[in-house]
Amino acid sequence: MTSSRIRFSRRAFLGIATLASTGALAAACAPAVPPTVTPVPPKPAEKPTAPPVVAPTATPVPAPTATTVPAPTKPAAPPPTATAPAPAKVRVIVDSQVTVKKEYIEWIDKSLAEKYPNIAWENRPLTGGSSDIYGKMYAMASAGTLGDVFNFHPAHWEFYRAAKRGISRSIDDLIAADKFDLGQFYKAYVDMQRWEGKLWGLPCWGFTSQDTLWWNLPAVKEAGVTVPDHNSPAWKTEAFADTIRDAAFKMNKTAGGKYERYGIDIDVQNLTLTCLVRAFNADLLSPDGKKSTVTEPRTAKALRWIWDLAHKDKVLTLPGTYEVLGSSGVDLFLGGKFGLYVQSVGLALGTYKANPKVGEVAKPLAWPRRPDGLFPSQVRGGSWNINAKSKQPEAAFQFLKSVTSRDGAVVLTSLAGSLGLVRPDVFDDPYYTTSPLFVNGMWKDIFANAMPVVVIHNFRGTEFTDAWNQSYPEFILGNSGSFEESLEKLNASLQRVLDKPGD
Repeated sequence: MTSSRIRFSRRAFLGIATLASTGALAAACAPAVPPTVTPVPPKPAEKPTAPPVVAPTATPVPAPTATTVPAPTKPAAPPPTATAPAPAKVRVIVDSQVTVKKEYIEWIDKSLAEKYPNIAWENRPLTGGSSDIYGKMYAMASAGTLGDVFNFHPAHWEFYRAAKRGISRSIDDLIAADKFDLGQFYKAYVDMQRWEGKLWGLPCWGFTSQDTLWWNLPAVKEAGVTVPDHNSPAWKTEAFADTIRDAAFKMNKTAGGKYERYGIDIDVQNLTLTCLVRAFNADLLSPDGKKSTVTEPRTAKALRWIWDLAHKDKVLTLPGTYEVLGSSGVDLFLGGKFGLYVQSVGLALGTYKANPKVGEVAKPLAWPRRPDGLFPSQVRGGSWNINAKSKQPEAAFQFLKSVTSRDGAVVLTSLAGSLGLVRPDVFDDPYYTTSPLFVNGMWKDIFANAMPVVVIHNFRGTEFTDAWNQSYPEFILGNSGSFEESLEKLNASLQRVLDKPGD
């Protein structure tokens, strides 16, 4: 699972005030001024007479008509109201380390626009190895530049460290306010989002690790091997190891001292070996995550079985030969370079869609169900988290809801190339039902009965993974001497990380 990040900014709230001003108009009426009259002088021979008195002319006032009612004054029209601008979208920044492809980004953008038109999101993918990415994220958190939404994945154990450091926020209040149904996810993927009784994220990607043995059917036919049914006696916990060893030996093919086909490929990843040793009813870590258990009898028995495939039977790919990780291993397997291939359900997804005839080449078989009813597996998954310093946690939560919905989980697989297998309802989508590799219902049973990951007590999961990746290849190659010597060195390397204080 590759990763990338995304961020969002603050919601801008616009208030618009309309100011109206009114003025009163006054009219003053001046009284009428009487005309000036010039007196006529008397004639000399006559007796003078008084000048005539001229009365001022009165302004006539119309008599009111009893039946006439004055029309009411029509109020002045209010000034036109200014059109309020549309409120600015809430900008949410997502720093994502989920595999991001253009089609997936476009789907999220469209989905958010339809469901939450007030939210705009900005994707800022973070690339690189896990150690580099988490280092960047911690630095960004310290600088205050980490996005509103991000991924601290439980699968990498950094999820719990981020919660402890106060980088992520608990989302229990948002879940309650929204009445969000957590039952839509597989319980195991919800449980891994919890720490100290609180929920710190929603399930992002998820799968059950390398819990499946794939059989190359052309090699099976050529070697005369029978693929057991997953309910057959040959595929029980007390018998499966011998069944595999016999098939790998028969399918192994050499010519002129060179391998044309290896009997089996088991990669060096911790998640691969965890599933395998759990099929032996063992584990690589103590339940409290404080102790490496690789030297304990049941775990040592499982690792000895793998050692013998490499050094006694010589049918196992080794680091430096065909031992591979990722899609290149799929190509080698389908090309017949090894007969048995330990992989995950992911092979049934991308491989089938790229080559619909893969059902004619490969057949999956899950590790046998254990006596406790669980399938040997290791629930590994991602998380969408909200920044404890986000100014818009409600908007960020809407993003979480959208990308973790059924459609979001299906699209994460079909468009982003990741594994969104965190919900039972995804298996009802045509993306899965059209594949012959899913029709028997085996996958639903596995996911409903998967085993949880052991959380390392000091949360130094990235360091633990690095120590495993450096030490296990040395162990399986036998560079440290005998099996016992190599096992002790592997154990010491792992325990050094587990003995460090919590961070």
